[in-house]
Order: sequence, then structure tokens, then C-alpha cells
Amino acid sequence: DLKEWLEMQLKLRQKGKLGNRRAGFLTLVGVELDPWQSMCRRLAKYKRQAGTASLPKTFRSDDPETDRELAVLCRWVWGQVKLYRKDKLEPERRKKLRALGVRFSKEALGKVHWETRFNEMVDYY
Repeated sequence: DLKEWLEMQLKLRQKGKLGNRRAGFLTLVGVELDPWQSMCRRLAKYKRQAGTASLPKTFRSDDPETDRELAVLCRWVWGQVKLYRKDKLEPERRKKLRALGVRFSKEALGKVHWETRFNEMVDYY
């Protein structure tokens, strides 16, 4: 079946066994041969739609299809954060993710800086 064939081509590409000519033909018709770039594009699309690149570790919704797609994206983003924290994320990838708004520090992951909350309190009182 077509899906299996395409998956095989992607595996061959990852192993360096897909010739440049064949890779060129696949690219020409819009096949993304770099899984990392593909996920990065999915994150960019999500950001355009949601207005943010901040994702939870897990995602749940009432729509199973949306749930599945976003769950994959959440796992991928958190995987990139883990690589960053282990200093194993390539600088170019780090730069690209930062440009999309991915935050790598623990403070940025759902926690508000103390000073921000303090200033909110001052404004309130």
C-alpha cells in the first residue's frame, strides 16, 4: 500500500540508502524527507492557529483525531526540550524553535516569574 511504501522511502532516506535522484523526485512532489523539519512545520502551523507554541506535556480534547495529532506534537516538543536540557539539541534547531516561541527554561514552562506576580500584586493593591 502507498503509506507503507512512503514510510519505507523515508526509512531508506534516514539510513542514507535513498539515492539523490529518488529523493529529488519525492521532494519535488512535496514529500518532506526530514522528520524534524516536518514536525517543526507542524509546530509553526499550530502556533499560527493557536497563537502560541507553548504546549502541555500531554493533550486531551473531545475530538480523537485532534487529540492524536496534538499528542504527537506535544511529545515532540517536550522531546526537544529534554534534548536542550541535556545539551544535545543542535544550535540551529534550538534557534529555530526559539524563533517559534518554544521556551526551554523550567521557569518558562507554565510558571510565572516571581517579579511578574509581585508587580501584578502591586498593581492590584
